[in-house]
Amino acid sequence: MSGVTSEDGGLPGSPDEQQYLYTVLNLPKTASDQEVRERYLQRSMLFHPDKHQDENTKETATKRFLEVQKAYEVLSDPVSRRAYDLLGPQGLRVIRRSDFVDIPEAEILLEKSHELRNERPDEITIKSESRILAGIDASSLFDDDVGYYSDQAPGRAQRLRNRFEDIRQTGLSFRHKIQRRLNDKTTLVLSDRMSVRPASARQGPFRIGLLGTVSHQFSPRLNFEATVSFLEASLLSTKTTFQDDDYTVTCQVHPSRALRWVSSGFVSQPGPVTLAYSRRLSSQSPMEGTVMFQTTSVGPAVAIVLSSAHLFDHTPEAGVPPAFLGGGPLVRPPSKSGLAMGSTYWEVQFSLASLLSGFNVEWGVVLAEIGLRLKTGLQLGLSGLNWTFGGEWRRGDSAIGSSVACNIEGVIFRLDIAYLGQALNLPIVLSHDREPGLALWTTAVPSAALALTYIFVLRPRHRRERLRFFRDARRALHEEKAELQRETKETVRLLQDIAKRHMDAESACDGLVILEAFYGPLDRDEAAEGLDLDVTVALQALVHRSQLYIPGRRSKAGLQGFYDPVPGVAKVLRIRYTFRGSVHYAEISDWMPVVLPLEEHLVD
Repeated sequence: MSGVTSEDGGLPGSPDEQQYLYTVLNLPKTASDQEVRERYLQRSMLFHPDKHQDENTKETATKRFLEVQKAYEVLSDPVSRRAYDLLGPQGLRVIRRSDFVDIPEAEILLEKSHELRNERPDEITIKSESRILAGIDASSLFDDDVGYYSDQAPGRAQRLRNRFEDIRQTGLSFRHKIQRRLNDKTTLVLSDRMSVRPASARQGPFRIGLLGTVSHQFSPRLNFEATVSFLEASLLSTKTTFQDDDYTVTCQVHPSRALRWVSSGFVSQPGPVTLAYSRRLSSQSPMEGTVMFQTTSVGPAVAIVLSSAHLFDHTPEAGVPPAFLGGGPLVRPPSKSGLAMGSTYWEVQFSLASLLSGFNVEWGVVLAEIGLRLKTGLQLGLSGLNWTFGGEWRRGDSAIGSSVACNIEGVIFRLDIAYLGQALNLPIVLSHDREPGLALWTTAVPSAALALTYIFVLRPRHRRERLRFFRDARRALHEEKAELQRETKETVRLLQDIAKRHMDAESACDGLVILEAFYGPLDRDEAAEGLDLDVTVALQALVHRSQLYIPGRRSKAGLQGFYDPVPGVAKVLRIRYTFRGSVHYAEISDWMPVVLPLEEHLVD
């Protein structure tokens, strides 16, 4: 590869630093000592500085020669090769400090995990959030009692004005929360709540609460959480969670009654208790089952829940391990549609809870690239059939969402807006009766708005992000990697003689001749145009006895005459070649082995 190797035998920022030295010699990790020596002799003679008199290419030949020397130095020694196979370049640094033969592999891997842990960035210790909830009753807009309005105002405009004037606010609440991480195991949350209700409310028109929550992680499996009200001086709730690899147990004591005085002092009556047991049903499936039991004032309640979630990824990078993308999954390019990555989930619940008994089903999809979440739910119980449908668009700290519910309370439209930790929730009652027609029309309007927003706003913006990603990669290729490109071109010139000899020999025996070969992005479109690297000469130089073999499970960007044109993108090797007078064509993923010729590559 055209580049400068690090002192420890790896290429800084290379797609597959762990096997770079094997790539330099084009050998698999299972290569024998004899194969390592033979390939070293071939490559060292090809790039030996004394064989090149042109000053323009002698410097590049020297670098390639030193790469081959370094690869042989490490892979020919059993100790250093074992260290390199385990930890890559980091293993070579370990054996400088001690005798690597006597170090157990577990200790070496543990040392690496400690270094990675120390490299983690500091977490945010303080987080502030606020939420305003304002209930609105707008049922007068859809009231069918037209006669009531016509008696007051015979004109249509006046009746419409009366409907808007009857819209009223049913409640207002404000909540502010501050979360502080005290240490690695303890988190403190302080929150204040203020609510204003109609004067006729049983709990009074005005209420203030000040809460404190302490969460402590006793161990990786055991967590305890307690919430206290400072104004009422009562323990509101406690929650204990024990989580194992296979199951989770939760015990929660819900808000208790306030302290009261008896002859022996203050006592507090415990509130309802919830016990939950969750377990993954199969190691081959993400399905999880949960059983919940709760004590309530009207009797016990039992619920059985089945849930599952599934990730989907239809991008070209989906089948490529992150190590072969040259930059990790965080720098992957946006897909063409913005709908290629995300997750789906479903949940089925059966509950026995007096009048609230019923059967619930919920399904949802999360489109990760554009930050869109959709969910729908059905509930069949003693109160009849209820359903909900909603969606949310989220980008960074901003979000906007809406949902429609048709249940025993009527038809309720909910609008949620969030920005920089500040949230506004507006539940709007459209009807106090269950009216499916009104609910469907209410659902159709935001759904149509969402579809139009995706077509005219989200998809074009996502497309621009994809174009910007490849434009930045193209700029980095021409500006930051200019020296890398120059060295690659010189390396190709160094390989031209041996490639021509191989081509002449193969043509004479009607063998394997590489007509053209390009290495570049798998997904071809206008955004990725111009990022293909011509590697025809580099591949022809590797042909031996009418065969071409390049090991898999590592990126081909480390081969001489190759480089990674755009890290983070799935790449493919497109080869057109002739064998026995017939034209063949193959497209081989970057991390798959190259084996030529094959009958399946024959072009009809």
